[in-house]
Amino acid sequence: MPSPRPIQISTYIFSDIIASVIVWTAISLQRKLQLNEEPQTLTGLFTQDNYFPLSLILTVIFWLGLYSIMGAYSNSVYKRSRLTDFNSSLIQASSGAIILLFVLFMNDSERNYSYFYITFFSLLLLQAVVTSIGRLIIITIAKQQLAAGKFSFKTIIIGNNRKAFD
Repeated sequence: MPSPRPIQISTYIFSDIIASVIVWTAISLQRKLQLNEEPQTLTGLFTQDNYFPLSLILTVIFWLGLYSIMGAYSNSVYKRSRLTDFNSSLIQASSGAIILLFVLFMNDSERNYSYFYITFFSLLLLQAVVTSIGRLIIITIAKQQLAAGKFSFKTIIIGNNRKAFD
């Protein structure tokens, strides 16, 4: 049986793209429902709303750029910690949600503050959770591969007593 190929950072990026598409589609549908705008269905977003495909592409580019600037793609998947990565995802989602709140959502026709709270926290929660789930799955697979001995790191052990050999 051939050994598995190592998980590349491109898998991580692909997971973030899928998460961003899912979250932006859900948030767009939620906004349409809250503002009582047409279309109010998932298929209508893709077929009747002329701006949705462009907003989807731009939002995915925004999230990938933000993640890249904040260092999400700088380390190998095999050198990541699940807890640290979850914390980073939460910080990145918070930063992105605040930016999108002021750049996109403040232009909406609704003037009721509860609309902004609901939209902001929905975006924050969905982006953090969906992105983290994808990332945690990838990191868990990488950790299992490391534990099974399928991959290893070149290391230098410095020392001359018994502990250096253990």
